Amino acid sequence: MTANSFHTDTIPADSPRVISFTPTSGTKGTVVTIFGSHFTGAFAARFGSVLADSIIIYSDTVIKAIVGNGATGSVSVITPNGISSKPGFTFIQDTVPVCDSPRIVSFSPTSGRKGTPVIIFGAHFTGATAARFGGVLADSIIVLNDSTIRAIVGNGATGSVSVTTPCGAASKPGFTYIIDTAQIPDSARPHIYSFSPTSARQGTLVTIVGNNLRYANAVLFGGVNAGSYSVYGDTVIKARVGAGASGNVVVNTIYSGLAFKNGFTYIPDSTSVPDTTVHDSIPPHIYRFNPTHAKRGDTVYIFGHYFLHAIAVNFGGIPANRFTVLSDTLIRAVVDTGATGAVSVISSIGLSAKNGFIYIPDSTHTPDSLARVVVYNSNAAINSKLFALYPNPASGYVIWQQPATDHITQLQLIDINGRIVKTLSLGKSMVQTTIPVSGLPTGMYKLVWSDGKNKLTKSLLIK
Repeated sequence: MTANSFHTDTIPADSPRVISFTPTSGTKGTVVTIFGSHFTGAFAARFGSVLADSIIIYSDTVIKAIVGNGATGSVSVITPNGISSKPGFTFIQDTVPVCDSPRIVSFSPTSGRKGTPVIIFGAHFTGATAARFGGVLADSIIVLNDSTIRAIVGNGATGSVSVTTPCGAASKPGFTYIIDTAQIPDSARPHIYSFSPTSARQGTLVTIVGNNLRYANAVLFGGVNAGSYSVYGDTVIKARVGAGASGNVVVNTIYSGLAFKNGFTYIPDSTSVPDTTVHDSIPPHIYRFNPTHAKRGDTVYIFGHYFLHAIAVNFGGIPANRFTVLSDTLIRAVVDTGATGAVSVISSIGLSAKNGFIYIPDSTHTPDSLARVVVYNSNAAINSKLFALYPNPASGYVIWQQPATDHITQLQLIDINGRIVKTLSLGKSMVQTTIPVSGLPTGMYKLVWSDGKNKLTKSLLIK
């Protein structure tokens, strides 16, 4: 071999390069900022050998990644043009305190309005951090001793009383929240006009028609909670009778009090069981999918329940090329120009999503074909089915999914008073991001997406 024939492989000029990252250690959920170059189009990051929960591309040189079930080792960024890694990350395992879970035995009084003090009796309350009435945080709590808590009802709701400690949570049903009706205009209060059928046994589906029912958080037949219910806008609720009783049909709402209508007759039948063959009011649920890695044209099988009313399947927020509902528990879908993220099934009732899908770009295509780039103009119509916001209602976090674009887009979270409480910029080709909401007050918010020319608004309930 002559000197002139000697050669070495060179690294492409547009390959990614990780220069540094901060912090250099973290637990699951830690946000790590990665600095480098050629990050545009990145579709994954890893801590050790484990994928990040999500990434946000801020620019060609900055990525923010949320640590998943990570591992100690290198931080890696993966783009269509290659992988770059830098060692030095330490994954910190969460430690679970060894202690006794709390237990609620009783509480008094069993009903109250905002400002009412409630005494909660039980065990293992030391260190309690929160109490809730119907899922809504108490205004304040005082841990009197390991078995007694004094909590002040806030903007509560009818439902369970719960106590949260570092060792877990406990709840006990039976609290009735009394709305101060003097502050609610009649036009905003819920009303029940009719329900059908007027007599039923356990498991029967009853359709309730009324007004201002959108924010219902409890449905009762003769004072007994329904087995399940689904809210269809402001005017219709479909509820399945539980172990009911004759009397009033009651709908309780979060913000506007309760509505009731008498005339319901419960038919006792010791042989009755809830009807599990009818799922017209139950959203889908995904248990798993296989394979977890796929490229365009590959077939993925999705296993779960309540799939009969499925109207769409997405991979990383991108609609499948086509799908077939094989049964109530199985869907066969063909990947299109998908993206790494969650597999979701959308039905006429609701949405279910499960993280863990890895989209494999087709290396025979040019980089521009590795993601579906949606370019909007002022005359283009936005297909809202390509966007997803879940879980909703949310408590700790919410996941936003959108089609990939060739430019930076923006998300704004706006409270009921019109104040902007969060603003996020989503990088080019970004299709999913996780938004923490645990520090925000309970209530209704609007999430507004914009690409500079078009806007899309979705409602979000934080509980």
